[in-house]
Amino acid sequence: MSIDFIVGGPTRNRDFLYRADFVEDLWDSLRTNNVLLLAPRRMGKTSVMYNLLDQPRFDYQVVHLNVEYLETPQAFFIHLLDALLYWFSVNWTPS
Repeated sequence: MSIDFIVGGPTRNRDFLYRADFVEDLWDSLRTNNVLLLAPRRMGKTSVMYNLLDQPRFDYQVVHLNVEYLETPQAFFIHLLDALLYWFSVNWTPS
């Protein structure tokens, strides 16, 4: 069997192939740990993150942030806080 790998941008949904076991292990790890996805360019990190975003589990709320351009821990924290505040403002409903 030949597997053709297509080089391109991040994949989503039906084009997300050959990573089911890795994603399953990742979700298992996320239940109890922090996870760092570290790999060379073009290895599929963004595609994996999109899969977590598109198919969240355990009632997790997945937030996608591009933090590549941030230069300090303080900038990261502010960016993350802004994203969380935005998410809660859009999804909050009074009880």
